[in-house]
Amino acid sequence: MTSRSPLTLWPGPDIGDEVGWRLELPPARHERLSDFRVALLPRPDWLPVDPEIAAGIEALTSKLASLGARVSEAQPDGFGDLREHHHLYSMIVTSIMSLGLPADLRRERAALGRARGQPFDEAGARGLESTAGDYIIWHGQRESFRARWRAFFQEWDVLLAPIVMVPAPPHSTLRMDQRVITIDGKTVQHSVQLAYAGLSVLTGQPATAFPLGLTRHGLPIGIQAIGPYLEDRTPIRFAGLVADEIGGYQRPPGYE
Repeated sequence: MTSRSPLTLWPGPDIGDEVGWRLELPPARHERLSDFRVALLPRPDWLPVDPEIAAGIEALTSKLASLGARVSEAQPDGFGDLREHHHLYSMIVTSIMSLGLPADLRRERAALGRARGQPFDEAGARGLESTAGDYIIWHGQRESFRARWRAFFQEWDVLLAPIVMVPAPPHSTLRMDQRVITIDGKTVQHSVQLAYAGLSVLTGQPATAFPLGLTRHGLPIGIQAIGPYLEDRTPIRFAGLVADEIGGYQRPPGYE
């Protein structure tokens, strides 16, 4: 597996290994939706989702069940309410994104984050202050999550999860740490929704995003199908079969 960054993995041998190393991705596990075993991510209270996105996901799961697919709420053992997973993701991604920053700037940003006191700011601060030893420990924790995914995909073929909490929001000039999202009267930090993207990114699971239709205001609704490691063709094929059933991408009004 070729590593382009410490967090993102790409298929292929590392430079120098290509003479004796080959990658052959397996075919999709199934060619009919009725054969898929589809898990639906249980949503914790701290990761709310816009009602229109939730309704789109519910409609899709009902459709899949009517076609004969096995559909049920499930997630890998040990994932709990996803806080531990996102805490680790936040530390690692902050560590990577701050590579090359002077030590005094790292300390300054870590102190600012802790002063804000928002969810996962401590994780970001630890990422800014991390050492090589910290990263090795965090990588070991990441491997534990990868093992849990492997066990999970012995029983399931794909996991359906939101990508973001809300459809496309109005343009904002505020910094990311100043933005908030309000869903059903509950306000959460804008950056928290990265927990959904981090589900696949942290461990390098293949994930295919695909559309579920449009909101009442004409904005696209999307979802992701997360698949087994190195079985990229399985979520891709699943998304294609879903598109055949529900119509696939629809151009928003005004963008003809």
